Amino acid sequence: MVPAAPIVVFGRSTTFTVLTLATVVMMATASGPSPLCPLYRERWDFSDTMVTVVFAVYVVGLLGALLTVGSLSDRLGRRPVLITALLPAAAGTAVFWTADGVLSLVVARVLQGVAIGTAMSGLASGPVESSPPGPTVTAVGTNVGLAADAAVVGLLVQWVPRPDAFVFSVLTLVFLVLAVTVVRIPETVVPGAGVPASLRPRARIPQGARPRFLAAVPALVAGRSVTGLFLAPAPPSSAASCT
Repeated sequence: MVPAAPIVVFGRSTTFTVLTLATVVMMATASGPSPLCPLYRERWDFSDTMVTVVFAVYVVGLLGALLTVGSLSDRLGRRPVLITALLPAAAGTAVFWTADGVLSLVVARVLQGVAIGTAMSGLASGPVESSPPGPTVTAVGTNVGLAADAAVVGLLVQWVPRPDAFVFSVLTLVFLVLAVTVVRIPETVVPGAGVPASLRPRARIPQGARPRFLAAVPALVAGRSVTGLFLAPAPPSSAASCT
């Protein structure tokens, strides 16, 4: 039997680029459906309540994943957890791509929330471990992803007959390519025990990081408030949003 060829592992700079791209694309899926909500409402004629439901299930999936499996990459390794997160992300965009009603939107948003919540730890830690400016690039990449996809999809709504099919087919392909590519990033975590304990929901700020965290809170709140203003559900008389 011919032995399988060893997997060629990326260097630090390539790993940093792949993880940064994954961050941007992952966050882009969170805002991408927003400009499409008027299109969906016209197509399926659903109520303001359903807009809120589609909004809320994403948050439920995101917080649920963050509080349970969000730290798994510290136990199982960055690579397997990121691959595991990219696959449901691809499934979520695929459901959006083939959506045939409001239930499809709900399922897709839950998958997106779970995928992003699962990936965030690895996507935040990976660039830091592969490059000194990792924290800055991670923060910038998150906001670039949120803004860029909403802007691009908003333009496509004006120009393309089926912008949802175009956008989500491309994103599905990109996620699948990223899942295959992440196989080649170097693993920076030695898998260890304690996985069941890590699934217990908890939230805390390390003692040494608390002064910096508190100093950053006003800017974080202001930035997220502006983002929420433009991406929140809106009345039917204006451009409604799904995120």
